[in-house]
Amino acid sequence: MKSFNKSQKQRWMTVVFVALLLVLGACNCFKPKTFKIQGRVYGITEQGGEALANATIMLFEPDEVDASVQQLQMDYAGIGASNSWQELFDHRTREPLLKTVADAEGNFTLEGLEKGNYVLVTFLDAWGFRYQTVSIVKEDVTGVQLDLYPVTSLPTVLNEDFSMLEGRVYQAPPGLIQLAGSTLKCKGNAVLLMEEGGEASFHGDLSIEEGASLRIMSKDRIYSSSYSEQAPKRYNQISLHGNHDSEIRKLLLQDCVYGLRVLGVNGLTLVDSRVRPLYTALVVSNSNNVSILNCTVTGSRESSLAALYGENSNHVSISKCHFYLNRNAIFLSNCAESEVRETFFDQNSAMDVHFGENSTGKLEYCSFPNSNLAVYNYKGQIQVHRNEITAKTGIYNYQLRASFSANYNNFDCSVYAVKSKGIFYNSPILHMDATQNYWGTTDTARIDELIYDRNDEDPQDVNYSLLKTVVDYRPFKSQKNTAGIPK
Repeated sequence: MKSFNKSQKQRWMTVVFVALLLVLGACNCFKPKTFKIQGRVYGITEQGGEALANATIMLFEPDEVDASVQQLQMDYAGIGASNSWQELFDHRTREPLLKTVADAEGNFTLEGLEKGNYVLVTFLDAWGFRYQTVSIVKEDVTGVQLDLYPVTSLPTVLNEDFSMLEGRVYQAPPGLIQLAGSTLKCKGNAVLLMEEGGEASFHGDLSIEEGASLRIMSKDRIYSSSYSEQAPKRYNQISLHGNHDSEIRKLLLQDCVYGLRVLGVNGLTLVDSRVRPLYTALVVSNSNNVSILNCTVTGSRESSLAALYGENSNHVSISKCHFYLNRNAIFLSNCAESEVRETFFDQNSAMDVHFGENSTGKLEYCSFPNSNLAVYNYKGQIQVHRNEITAKTGIYNYQLRASFSANYNNFDCSVYAVKSKGIFYNSPILHMDATQNYWGTTDTARIDELIYDRNDEDPQDVNYSLLKTVVDYRPFKSQKNTAGIPK
């Protein structure tokens, strides 16, 4: 066996020691450098600002944009609500990365942070809450100022003009009522907190100024630093009885059971707003000339009606909206001369657009990328033109006096592109105009399979004599039409 002398052993040990240092140094080099955020919380009153002790400060990573919304934004600009991250972020929905409590002088420190973008959440009971972004680039972030304002409790009855200001949080009583003749004006980005089961009825005017927003949400767990997988307890609904011939923009409703009800209001335009309910999100009842523009509705589980339900209302216009992850998206009943245009329907599990009894209107330039039933016409008279429809069933025309025309659409349907079972008494055969559509094929045998009408009924059926609708599809297109939401 070869032996080493003392000098060789020393050299060998030196080489091993140096190599070990290099390995340890390399490991240390790969370890990310960490930083800290330091700042102070202030309570702002009419008398000025003072350091606010005992406020909770939590740190989060920003929310990722919902995949459906992200894809929509890439494919179609200007569809749905354009809400900012502050209007969508909710600190109750997940665990914070770090949390601390401000000391007696309002100071706080959060340590051990890698470079990146973060959201600071600050709250203190009776002082509301605040969201603020912080970016760590290459050094510690110091001197961060977090301002909180005292929560303003609203009276049960608002009988005079009232202004909601930037960054403020307002607490509503369980049954808030605004009287006719008064104006509730939102002059900045404000929050209205609602009690569990609470409602608010606005009989006067609700005004949200340009650049402002009103976020209405449940008070439940706003001041809790403990995460729970359970959804916050919900308030009931918001009702509008005034606001004739006016525009409301940037109204954000969450944690609600029934969302917004528009009752007996004429000439209202709801713009750039977002509703996430448990059941119906928007109800338009006995209201004419109502427009829903650039709005987003998601999360509705309503099964008998829809996320947006209109009844006994004429000239309802729904345009450039986004309905996704609802059970049923739109249901219009006894709504004459209504229209749905340039609207995106995504992952609504049961039905997208339902025209009910005595409803008339148009459905144009809409996109249905993955529908179960895209269009259901029950006792209505509708025009379905230039839509992009990928669905199990594209159009289902059913029951007494139900009729339609469908032209220049693109169909990609696995069951039926068009199914028509219109019932008419004392009537000759009625021909439904479904010409100039692209059926995904030029094979007429396959197109016949994609259409269900009187020709497919059993002559022995007791209702056969009443089923009078035949779908005419010639001439048809051999290539796709210009249809769906314009890009």
